[in-house]
Amino acid sequence: MAFDVKAFMKQTFIPREGEVEIHEPELKKFFNSDEKAVWVVRGLTGLELGRANAIAEKSGDLQGIVEGILSRQSKAQAEAVRKMMGQADDVPVDVAKRIEYLMIGSVKPKVDLEFAVKIRDAFPIEFYQLTTQITQLTGSGHVPGKPKPSGKTKKSSSR
Repeated sequence: MAFDVKAFMKQTFIPREGEVEIHEPELKKFFNSDEKAVWVVRGLTGLELGRANAIAEKSGDLQGIVEGILSRQSKAQAEAVRKMMGQADDVPVDVAKRIEYLMIGSVKPKVDLEFAVKIRDAFPIEFYQLTTQITQLTGSGHVPGKPKPSGKTKKSSSR
């Protein structure tokens, strides 16, 4: 059976989504009490995956460069430069990659860098569960469908 390229090219695909139920009571309390404590994540596109991986690799490369340059400086000076360059922590490449995955792949709640780092530090198991789910969804590919609308549209009035 031959691959139907025409049908494939006509098909619209959307990222696969999943839910991660939060069980940790200390994290769970930040969700509305009348809702299930669920974090919604999605798979990444190929471009997003590539960018996240590249950023993580650059993070590791930058750390090595900073260490080399600062090896002759005092600890205080070295730490000040690291902080200025966003390298206050010695972040492993895998963790830097997962931070990017969490920022890109979180649907609800939305996650920025500060939020991702706080989750990583305060709730490391949940951080790994969330980013593992994003990785699994990415590996499963997108699903056929139409993109979700960007917002509510007003009904047209009949005159």
